[in-house]
Amino acid sequence: MARRFDPQWRPTFAPGRDDDPDDPDDIGWDDGSGYDGGPRHGRGPRSGVVILGVCALVTAVVSVGLTVAESRLSVKHNGLVSDCSDAVVGMDTEHDRLEARVERMNAMLDMPTLRQSNPSLADTYAELRRVADPLDISCPTDADNDTLTERAVKASRRTSAYRRQIKRIERFEQAASDLLDSSQQEDDATRLEEDISQAQDLLDRTQDMELKVPYLRTRLSDSLDQARSSTDSDDKGRMADLLEDLMGQVRESADLTDQQ
Repeated sequence: MARRFDPQWRPTFAPGRDDDPDDPDDIGWDDGSGYDGGPRHGRGPRSGVVILGVCALVTAVVSVGLTVAESRLSVKHNGLVSDCSDAVVGMDTEHDRLEARVERMNAMLDMPTLRQSNPSLADTYAELRRVADPLDISCPTDADNDTLTERAVKASRRTSAYRRQIKRIERFEQAASDLLDSSQQEDDATRLEEDISQAQDLLDRTQDMELKVPYLRTRLSDSLDQARSSTDSDDKGRMADLLEDLMGQVRESADLTDQQ
C-alpha cells in the first residue's frame, strides 16, 4: 500500500546515525555540508591555526627564558670583574699603608740601643721591615669567571698578609717603645747623678768668685735642689739637660770654659 505524503513531517538531522536503505523514513536528506551522517574524525582549518599559535607561544617563552638567562650570566660576569678590580685596589692600598708604617718605624727606632738592649727584638724588626711587592694582577672583561674569581682570591690573600704584618708592626712598636723608654730612663738617671755631682763641685769652686752674671749661681743651686728631690723617672732627662745648660753658663760667666 502506498504511503501518503504528510505535509507536516520534517526530516531531522541525527549526527552519527547510519543510513539504513531499508528504513522507509530515510529519504536521504542532505543539508549541503557534505556530511553523510557518519562520525566526523577529520580536523578542520581552525585546528591548524591553533597548533601554529601554540608553537609560536612556546618559541616566544623559550626565547625570553634564554634572554633572561643570558642577562643573568652577564650580570654575574660584570660582578666578578668588579670584585676582582676591588680586590686589586685593596691590595695596593694596604701595600702602600704597610710601606708608610715601616718608614715610620725606621724613623722612630734607635737601632743601636735596641740591638744592645734586646737582640731578639732587633731581629724581629729586621723581618718586619721587609715588604713584599703587590701581585701583578689584571681583571680584563674578556677573562672567564673562574679566572676572575681566582685572581680576586689571590689579591685578597695578599691584602690579608699586609694587614697581618701591620698588626705585627704595631705590637712590635709598642714593645720596642717600652724597651727603649726603659733604657732611656736608666741612661737619664745615670746622667743626672753625674750632673748633680758636677753641679755641686762647680758651685763649690765658684763660691768666692765674682761672676759676670751673679744670679747664674743661684739658678744653678735652685735647679740642683730640684734635681735631688725629683722622683719622677720621666723628668730625670729634662733635669739633666737643665743642669748641663746652667753649668755651661756658670763656667762661661766665671771664665772657666776651658775647665770641666
